[in-house]
Amino acid sequence: MLIWEPVIFFFIFWLIVDYIEGIFDKDFKSIIKYLFTFVPAVLIGVYIALNPISEADHKNMAIFLKENFNENCYMSCALLLSKSSIYDQFQANFNLLNFEIFLRYFLIILIGFGPLFLLIKFSQFRRLNNKIFFFSVVPPIFILFMMMSDWGRIVNIFYTFSVISFLYLHKKKLVFVNNKILENFFVKVLNKKYIYTFFFIVFCFGWNPKTSLTGDIGTNPLWKIPYNASKRIIGFDSIRLFQESTIMKWHKKYVE
Repeated sequence: MLIWEPVIFFFIFWLIVDYIEGIFDKDFKSIIKYLFTFVPAVLIGVYIALNPISEADHKNMAIFLKENFNENCYMSCALLLSKSSIYDQFQANFNLLNFEIFLRYFLIILIGFGPLFLLIKFSQFRRLNNKIFFFSVVPPIFILFMMMSDWGRIVNIFYTFSVISFLYLHKKKLVFVNNKILENFFVKVLNKKYIYTFFFIVFCFGWNPKTSLTGDIGTNPLWKIPYNASKRIIGFDSIRLFQESTIMKWHKKYVE
């Protein structure tokens, strides 16, 4: 909470995993006792949200950073002033939102989370319906989307929490994956090795979301990764595996 207070929106992952693992029971007393462990973090979050930093204190912080660490106050540090209140968190995003952005990130989540969605669909969690697992984590993250403009970062954090939670439950044998149904699904969709290889390359290396919600999808990591790697491995600008001018001309002619 002291490092990144929006982590409070991901507390639902701890709650669900602990419930499936049997850390607390369904009775009221057990639930209240368990939720009490979150009180310190929640109180810190509430205190931070209701006590935004003043302009004078922010100026003192910026001076302190410059004099003691020779660092300028920018990015998240600067946002403590311009987006200090709860209303500011939401209001700053309102003018940026449009149908194109919602559609883009709907497809990013649908495609990027696709394999995980399939695993959850064909799985059975101990003590919990798989649909409840999915729909329990979405509302808090939706609020976070409305508050922050770096949607690419939220998607990555959301995906990381989801995957780690699922793999942990699978390792503890608290979720059962119906491999037969899952295998039959993939056999029908990707029954040829070359089709599977093509989809794997495009899915993993053919696109990437940008950090800001206003940024379009990046579509060139497939050639950018080996290009950047060649510069670091060889270490000389005059000797490269890929020449930037040649690649850019090819990209402009055939991709753009």
